[in-house]
Amino acid sequence: MTDKERGILADLRKKARAKTQKCYNPNCNNLAIRSHIQQAEGSIRDIASADGKIIQLEDLDPRFNDMPYAFKEKGIKQKGDVLTFWGFCNSCDTLLFKSIEAKEIDFSLYKNQLLYSYRGFLSELYKQEYNIKWYELIFKSNNLSNEVKESFSNLYNSFLIIIKMSKQTKFLFEQDLNGNTRNFDFIYLNLPKLEVCTSTSYTLPVSISFDADQWQAIKSKETIPLINTPIFINLIPKDNQLNTILGCISDKTLKGRIDVNKIERYNQKEQIKLISDILIKHVETWFVSKTLYNLWTQRKLEKEILKQIKKYRPAIMKRKNIKFNMFQDII
Repeated sequence: MTDKERGILADLRKKARAKTQKCYNPNCNNLAIRSHIQQAEGSIRDIASADGKIIQLEDLDPRFNDMPYAFKEKGIKQKGDVLTFWGFCNSCDTLLFKSIEAKEIDFSLYKNQLLYSYRGFLSELYKQEYNIKWYELIFKSNNLSNEVKESFSNLYNSFLIIIKMSKQTKFLFEQDLNGNTRNFDFIYLNLPKLEVCTSTSYTLPVSISFDADQWQAIKSKETIPLINTPIFINLIPKDNQLNTILGCISDKTLKGRIDVNKIERYNQKEQIKLISDILIKHVETWFVSKTLYNLWTQRKLEKEILKQIKKYRPAIMKRKNIKFNMFQDII
């Protein structure tokens, strides 16, 4: 791949990310605004420095960089930064998330756990959808070689399947929000304050294969049945504690579920180690305070964290145990 082609790919990626989209409310046709995954003047402000800065894990395209991620300083008021995504229009966003934008929040309430996880899940769905938009721009480009275009073909197909399954998860969230169903299992952990923040989701890798006819059938469908459940993680630093919400779809026939009852029985040290493991192995949407990052730097841990993330990035490593703990001796 030439430097010119790398530049074209980077420009096309920015173009795909910059465009707004229709509000995620299925009954609304307004354009979405950029929304934070958590309350900008709440949990995010709570760990920001006096000048409104945090340190965010940022994904770098591995085609351009030796390391897939880096830590970058971001401003919480900076356009497009600090974990924002095109989610809902202004009126839908305000109405839907009112209870978790309040000054006092009951984190043990199922509805609030659902809302945090829904918004975090949608931020991941948005990333999957803009990747598809990016790949489609690549395929249409007259300035890229067929070899470069072909290198994105498998990724395109993978994200297409993920999005079709994700739409089924989105339906389950909206069914709960609009009715009396209970499609998810959550656990709330009240932990000592660690200055780390996220609302996101991930799935454990599974191996699936299709023949040509099955693939054509999949491509023609808007949604396809779930094979495994997304796992939801919300780390909400507020009131001198780390409010943690973990969950998954309650359907026990799905693969990749977490045992919320088992996690509840963990001691505090084990629960914090679990959070470290998840951030290293599974999620790329999180940030920390400058205070915590500076402590990592003093202990020469920031580069080790990035090395650990790279090490556990391959699917084959996702079920391996990790000895390293990014929060060791922090509390």
